Amino acid sequence: LSKWCLWAAAMAVVWRTEAVAAKLGLRITKGEMKVEDLGVGKVHNLRTSHGLTYTVANEGDSPVDVRTTVSQPEERALRAGYESIPDPGWVRIIPDSSDIPVGGNAYSEMVVLIPDDPRWAGRRFQAALTTSTRGMGTISAAVRAHLLISVGSPPAKKNRKKFIVPDFTVSPALLSPQNEHRLRVVNMST
Repeated sequence: LSKWCLWAAAMAVVWRTEAVAAKLGLRITKGEMKVEDLGVGKVHNLRTSHGLTYTVANEGDSPVDVRTTVSQPEERALRAGYESIPDPGWVRIIPDSSDIPVGGNAYSEMVVLIPDDPRWAGRRFQAALTTSTRGMGTISAAVRAHLLISVGSPPAKKNRKKFIVPDFTVSPALLSPQNEHRLRVVNMST
């Protein structure tokens, strides 16, 4: 009888574990996204300017509610030649939260604003995008991507032509059609 009770208890634990076990999984289509030559002082929608969207797939067996946040990457995660983004607020994920059905995807746009300051020109920055499940109790899943941003040179100042008011003299002072004179014009302005 004791072997039977032990076997029944073990089967109950296995059955109970299988009944509450759920497959939870998120996947992103691109773990690293690189954009080049973003302009200083401009807003860049990466979908329209570079054809990039941030896509998260639900590979679990139940619907999930996810949220994406932007942060500075850990020092060890920085790619060579890139520095941590000075302000994660430069990057916006729209929408930043989604409900994803089983086997479904969530699509978000990435919008980058490089402040209008020439000190950012010619530099390369990296931001971390973390998407995690919400409302799943003690179990959650998360994925992280990196956005690599190269800031272009500031726009060249337009070479505006200066309007110069000429200051000149004409000599000789008296010209007549009967007398052949040469006209000498001297620009006195600088």
